[in-house]
Amino acid sequence: MIILSNEYPSNIPGASRAPQGGPARFARDLSASLVANGHTWVGIQRVGTKSGPPKARFLGASKNRRFWEAKISYEAYKKITNAKSVKSPVKILRKEIDIIRFIIREEKPDLLFLNGFALHAWVLLRAAYEEGIPVVMQHAGIWKKEIQIYKDYFSQAGRRLMYAMERNLTDYGAHEIFLNDFSRKAYEALIGKVPKSHCHIIPLPMPISLCEVAKAPSKSAVKRIGIVARWDRIKNHPAFLAVAREAQKQKLTWEFHSVTRIPETNKMLALKNEYRKRVIVHGLMKTPKLAQFYRDMDLMLLPSKFDVSPHVILEAACQGTGTIISKNVGWVDEYRKTKNGIWIADFDKPKDVVKKMQKLMGKKQNSTFFTYVNKTHDPSRVHKQYLTLFAKVAG
Repeated sequence: MIILSNEYPSNIPGASRAPQGGPARFARDLSASLVANGHTWVGIQRVGTKSGPPKARFLGASKNRRFWEAKISYEAYKKITNAKSVKSPVKILRKEIDIIRFIIREEKPDLLFLNGFALHAWVLLRAAYEEGIPVVMQHAGIWKKEIQIYKDYFSQAGRRLMYAMERNLTDYGAHEIFLNDFSRKAYEALIGKVPKSHCHIIPLPMPISLCEVAKAPSKSAVKRIGIVARWDRIKNHPAFLAVAREAQKQKLTWEFHSVTRIPETNKMLALKNEYRKRVIVHGLMKTPKLAQFYRDMDLMLLPSKFDVSPHVILEAACQGTGTIISKNVGWVDEYRKTKNGIWIADFDKPKDVVKKMQKLMGKKQNSTFFTYVNKTHDPSRVHKQYLTLFAKVAG
């Protein structure tokens, strides 16, 4: 099979950047598994330009992986995000759709796999629909939820347009993958039902052998608390800061560490300045260094406003460090199912979070959690589920 997919900059051969976020790492690992099984992966990287017509450029090939660049101007997408009235997105983005149709005709893929959804993914979706290419979509998040959180960035008409564009996944007959039942329920409550024949639940893969790693309890009087998360509203860094502020108010001997990249802009400058003052900010890290970061922490926090199935929970657990999560993180079902409910916190109440942290400092989730993870998140098992679904959809 030839699988066409939206690609991430860190996965292009020669890239110097570390993968940013779960979707990029997932694309890297899934493509490697597919290639190892004799299939071809074709990635399309969207490159934003200030203006000008869209252009397609072949970037090269490496071991049954082929890569394209689709240059699409920010102005083209602003016609959607800042729309003054609700118009047909197909007409607005006709040229952009046709560029992807050109790539499809060149590569002749058996299916399109969308790894996450946004405007660029919709352009791929529409192009595949027009070319009669079947689509498989993995809901790494819920676009409507993200738009609502960032609603001040978009016009009212733009929001309505984008809400309808996400629903096109079902309208166009895509097979839709949810990472857990938590996200499926949230999606269907917010957007609409997905036909059972096209609805699939497949968890994220994780190199489970790492879960056998154990670490000795820290003897240091200074406890280290970490977060690994993009700098955005969804990951809720202000809540992490609020906990750090409360701990420092109580004069606890705790250090707060953050693996993120804070944009060098004046937006939310007061927050950024206080964050840098109270939190030790690290740059983005590649896998080996990140694994050591998890091991060095006594506790991890993830106060996200909405997070479907973040890798960081398992990555930290595999290094012997537990993570306290908000009730809006998809792992709540797994935590409760494996009797780890104590690891769920209300981050609107920093004092309560600090009390919970004092109980859980230096600990990790129970053995039942690891047994569950070993069973459901094994990469070979998960990748086989994807391969089986792809083969079925491609016919």
